[in-house]
Amino acid sequence: MCVEKSSISRVLSGMERNGLITRRVDPADSRRKIIRPTQKANTLKERSLAVAREVLALTCENIDSEDYVCCLKVLAKAKDNLRKHGK
Repeated sequence: MCVEKSSISRVLSGMERNGLITRRVDPADSRRKIIRPTQKANTLKERSLAVAREVLALTCENIDSEDYVCCLKVLAKAKDNLRKHGK
């Protein structure tokens, strides 16, 4: 994802504070953490997916499927170009 470790740590700390994840020490390796979503996160995920599906349907209204596929290919290539240049 090209994200700094410190950024991920801050995001996870916030998610833990908000009751969205639990973090436990891995019994096999104390340097590692096991991160699990909570029921609150699973509920939020289901609602978020429903909204995302609705927004996607509205966004893609009247867009030909060939145009949609072409757009996804162009965006994937643009993302690869940015990744190649370390951005």
